Amino acid sequence: MKKIIGFALAMFALSVSAQQVELQSFVISSGGGFEEKDGYSVSYTIGEVVTGTLELGGYTIVQGFQQAFIEDTTSLLASQKYIDINIYPNPAKSYINIQLSDSDNEVAMIHCYDMTGKEVFAQETELGLTTKIDVTDLPQGLYFVRIIADDQILATQKFAKL
Repeated sequence: MKKIIGFALAMFALSVSAQQVELQSFVISSGGGFEEKDGYSVSYTIGEVVTGTLELGGYTIVQGFQQAFIEDTTSLLASQKYIDINIYPNPAKSYINIQLSDSDNEVAMIHCYDMTGKEVFAQETELGLTTKIDVTDLPQGLYFVRIIADDQILATQKFAKL
């Protein structure tokens, strides 16, 4: 097995040197990206798991698993409205109570999603009230409850169904 890997690395080194590809040395400082030149391309991310390293002619090539793009969903805008949410009992067997803060009595929607992102129920409610929801028919697992009003996400909370 070691002979096969060594042979593959030697062939790779010969093919790179035979093609006379001009490599540029640079440092990736943060984030990731994609570069393309003369028909060759490379993509990179910070935080890759390293699976192999090849040094050739003063250059180092590190191979790893590229991580998927992660969108930052934790940023808050000052103009948005947020509420406190309390789900109990948690974990639940047959029902959950969703207690929402706010005394505006504004109409909002309760959306519940399973771990795959599939919506399993949606129900209208008023902010400032406690809503009881039957979860008997839901399979065991983790679920996310999201409260939305005026096209804004006001709160997200998870609960476990036993």
